[in-house]
Amino acid sequence: MWHGVDRSRYEWYPVIDYDACTGCGMCLLTCGNGVFKWSLSENAPIVADPGSCVLGCTTCGKLCPEDAITFPGDPREFIGKIVRENRIFPAVRMELDERLKRHPDHVVEEGPILRENEGANGGFDRWHGIARDCVDWHPTVDESRCVGCGLCVVTCSEKRNVFGFDLKNRNAVVISPNNCMVGCDNCRAACLWNAISFPDPSQLRELVDSLVSDGAIRDELEGRLASGGDAVRTVISRPPTPTGNQPGQRAPQRVGDRGGTVCAMSIERTPPRAPAPRRARTRRRWLSCDTAQPSARMPSASPR
Repeated sequence: MWHGVDRSRYEWYPVIDYDACTGCGMCLLTCGNGVFKWSLSENAPIVADPGSCVLGCTTCGKLCPEDAITFPGDPREFIGKIVRENRIFPAVRMELDERLKRHPDHVVEEGPILRENEGANGGFDRWHGIARDCVDWHPTVDESRCVGCGLCVVTCSEKRNVFGFDLKNRNAVVISPNNCMVGCDNCRAACLWNAISFPDPSQLRELVDSLVSDGAIRDELEGRLASGGDAVRTVISRPPTPTGNQPGQRAPQRVGDRGGTVCAMSIERTPPRAPAPRRARTRRRWLSCDTAQPSARMPSASPR
């Protein structure tokens, strides 16, 4: 369910273009919902559980260094249509009330507050080895646009809980910016009033490129596969090679596409294989940053 809406009614999932995919594994490491698995036979990610993709989420696509991941449409238009069709705001209000009851410290009564260290307390103090303070990614709420619907608050996972809610001025407040999942902007996609903004995502691509080229992502991927659960053996039957394509080229994977299956896939779980030996390399490590965290100050509250 998504705010009272049956998730299975809507198709939203990543599609991998294997002509562009280099198998870095960033998508598998990024997704927290188990959408991706790792194909041992293809040595590449596969979309194993498309129905678990969060509606409107495009985080894996934004962080893919090769632009090899696409989605069915524009996330803002997609979510906006669902919100209007299903009139979800009564359910959202109930969710907001329940969230604030469970987390009374997220009720803001005397103006905006900022909890700079909550990322460390929540286990989000580092991002692939980089100090989270050095990664400029968090939402900013424009209070002049915010109508206080609360959808952004309940869209953010309860584990991360980036937002609080100002009961006096009836608007969302960012109180834990470092808890924000790097690359995620689901709250912005869900906001019908364009009241939420994020930094330029191009900076994230530069960080990902460095992490991939230095081997940090591959190391993390191999550690994840060695722990079991994410490695699968796949048997993929592909359609005939289209005219103009070279033999051996991979067709885009569209698992779960009701309009016709491009790749039929059967999955058999198998123990992970030991990683192949790799050449020694020099790796750059990010342990701290010399600059202060980019400003995450909230706009001053104004009475309604």
